[in-house]
Amino acid sequence: MGEVYRARDTKLSRDVALKVLPASVAADRDRLSRFQREAQVLASLNHPNIAAIYGIEDSGSTHALIMELVPGRTLAEIIGDARHPAPAALKIDDVLPLARQIAEALEYAHESGIIHRDLKPANIKVRDDGTVKVLDFGLAKALSGDASRAPDASAADAMNSPTLTARATELGMILGTAAYMAPEQAKGRAVDRRADIWAFGVVLFEMLTGRRGYHGEDVSETLAAVLTREVDWTALPADTPPRLRMLLRDCLARDPKQRLRDIGEARRVLDQLIAGDAGSVAGDVPVSASAIADATPPSRVPVWRRALPWTIAALAIVAAVVMSSGWFSKTTESPRPVTRARYSMKELAGFVALSHDGTKLAYTVSGPQGLSLWLRQMNQFEGKPLPGTEVSGFPLFSPDGEWVAFSTVAAPTKVKKVPIAGGTSITLCDGSFANGGADWGPDDTIVFAGSKGLTRVSANGGTPQTITTIDTGKGETFHSRPQFLPGGRYLLFTLASAAGESPQFAVLDLKNGGYRAIAKGGDNGRYAPTGHLTFVREGTLFAVPFDLDKLTVTGPEVPVAEGVSTVGPAGTGDYSFSDTGLLVYSEAQTAQGTLLMWMDRQGKPQPIPGQVRRQWATGRLSPDGQRIANGIRNGKDNDIWVLDLARGTPTRLSFGGQNDFPIWTPDGKRVVYGGTKDGKPGIYSVPADGSSQPELVIPTDPPGSPTSFTPDGKTLLYSQIGPNGRMRILVLPLPAPGSQPAPHPLRDGPASDGEAQVSPNGQWVAFSSTETGTREVYVLPFSGPGAKVRISNESGQWPRWSHRGDELFYWTATQGSATLNVVTITNSPGFVPSAPRVLFRGPAGTTWDVTPSPDRFLVESISGNDSGSVLASVTDWFDELRRRAPAKK
Repeated sequence: MGEVYRARDTKLSRDVALKVLPASVAADRDRLSRFQREAQVLASLNHPNIAAIYGIEDSGSTHALIMELVPGRTLAEIIGDARHPAPAALKIDDVLPLARQIAEALEYAHESGIIHRDLKPANIKVRDDGTVKVLDFGLAKALSGDASRAPDASAADAMNSPTLTARATELGMILGTAAYMAPEQAKGRAVDRRADIWAFGVVLFEMLTGRRGYHGEDVSETLAAVLTREVDWTALPADTPPRLRMLLRDCLARDPKQRLRDIGEARRVLDQLIAGDAGSVAGDVPVSASAIADATPPSRVPVWRRALPWTIAALAIVAAVVMSSGWFSKTTESPRPVTRARYSMKELAGFVALSHDGTKLAYTVSGPQGLSLWLRQMNQFEGKPLPGTEVSGFPLFSPDGEWVAFSTVAAPTKVKKVPIAGGTSITLCDGSFANGGADWGPDDTIVFAGSKGLTRVSANGGTPQTITTIDTGKGETFHSRPQFLPGGRYLLFTLASAAGESPQFAVLDLKNGGYRAIAKGGDNGRYAPTGHLTFVREGTLFAVPFDLDKLTVTGPEVPVAEGVSTVGPAGTGDYSFSDTGLLVYSEAQTAQGTLLMWMDRQGKPQPIPGQVRRQWATGRLSPDGQRIANGIRNGKDNDIWVLDLARGTPTRLSFGGQNDFPIWTPDGKRVVYGGTKDGKPGIYSVPADGSSQPELVIPTDPPGSPTSFTPDGKTLLYSQIGPNGRMRILVLPLPAPGSQPAPHPLRDGPASDGEAQVSPNGQWVAFSSTETGTREVYVLPFSGPGAKVRISNESGQWPRWSHRGDELFYWTATQGSATLNVVTITNSPGFVPSAPRVLFRGPAGTTWDVTPSPDRFLVESISGNDSGSVLASVTDWFDELRRRAPAKK
């Protein structure tokens, strides 16, 4: 991948590694430009076990990466030294901490949406103190050609196995890479983080045995071994813990679908082995010879013995049929009990989607930076953000459950897909799932609603094609909620008509064209394998028996679930069910309201006297701490109010529309907020006493959210979605009367930035950013040059300065609650933050601030009925559906 030099950075007085790019990259303008874009993403990786990329050096004819110089030996050198004379490379006590650090580096990168693609011992360095540094993250992809411009499939395949296409003079590198490639990568297929998990397993096997898992005399033999053979399991040391053996098997499953799905699970197993929780390393019982034999491929056996299991299986099936038919017994199996559960999720915006097999749930989360997608494996308690889906929503699973399609919510909206195993999102076409939903068919096409009718596009991207046209002459207004019916020939969708008429179900013949209405129903009609059509009307989920062969309704509708949320675009019925009978839905929430309270540094709450429960939105304290400006929900509108804390009296400042994110001018005389007035979105300013009407500061489309003023009140910072679809921070010098304001970005980049807060001395600005894949808090010099400083270390958002500027507070949020952290700031010399420390765990409400006294905070109570949105689940729901709404035979 180029020549590497040790160099001296004279500006920062440090030694660095200078990786000069090969001529094949430097001489190709498009390829160099692509490499530079990839390198910017890779430079965002900030982890103690990943060698950092500092920058790109461009001196005209020479292009190089500036990288962290890591002293020590590579893992390849360590294993090579250990091979002679000992037959085993390393002791297990030495292997475990090294493997754990490698897994931790991969886990961090995967959560940031970055895949290594070329993990091998030569790319892993071990410092003298035992610290592991993984090198060259993602460079295999960055240095490859652009598959999007490939004239044929072979060029696209080359990007997934880039080093296999290298020149013959680089045979040693090719051979070294091929031995660690996952089978799908060796075939040139698209790869995700499971390819890294395979490579991790091969590296771990080599550390334990001192030999390569896959080896051949040339590239062809090596690849043949990868594609066809198992590693020699008998080579593992006899004292290898059984849990470690099982981990290796999970990593080296040839079928990616059967492979370990998350490297974090490998890290967890290694943690347990190191701690002795999963069978101590020293005290684990050695594996017997019979167990080792079980791990080896079976020897050749006679035909009759190979056929015996199939014969037994056939007999078992016959026996099962006989028993189920009642020939030998009149008893029948009792239906499994239906179970229900409810989960409070503060950030849940809804729009839930289950995978077909019911093992994965995707849902939309609403945060300070807008909507994004989270993914929860249903065998786990909590979900995680799905990288690459910021400023997006409305998830849709592929039929095999390996991809999630979604649409962005910032104009111009795009339809995209992202692999759930990790990787970058792929844009498919222009469009949105927001208003009419979508479905992913068995023919690998996606159908979604458009303004003129239903539209279909290949799941690999392309030009959308209209497949239905709204017939306005018949009073039709919208086609929405498409669903492929079993067999793939017919498409069910909801047909909306003139106001006041109930929506109808319609069926489109995808083979011959044309559609017809089949029944009246409600919102979000879906076909269930039980032989029912389901739909939502006024928050109740109904089911009606349906004959799939005749495409007709065969019975009356029956209510089957209450309290389904309809919050969202017209036609929303927020529920989803799997082919296995698991039902999930967002519950409709009553307007209970919440309370604001004070909280001290130990997390002890203190009520604010005279308060009334309200639907608080986002709020801030006045500079003197005596008033709160807040958005308050009232039906469909959000308005800005000011609450006098001494008297408990509220004053309304805006009237109608969607108004939120109020902040105070430094003198406390005015409130500035993002909202609408006379239908015009923008940032508005209004006297805090309500003595006059709001005035437009600057029009914003998309809507903007003010976050902070400079101490002199002459500059406003606000957040707004930028041209790349990600949130950015804009700096607006407030103009003299009559002049036009001209904002500029605080900084440019591919990350989503927001929540900017200028320090009390005006020198620094704290903000949150997703540049690592997880939202973290950073500080930048507000004026003048200087590097940003990362403040948080395990996610962070909603920063606030103390009034003296000597402390910076932020929250580490989880679903339903959060942890308040504090960093002490020293301003001489420069900006020097302390390590973060936790103050208390408390509510994760959208209203919070620091009072003039740094020992007291304003927070929003979300306990009890105020816990936020609720996700409900029902297992074995199909059994209940059959009992409550019997389908006619």
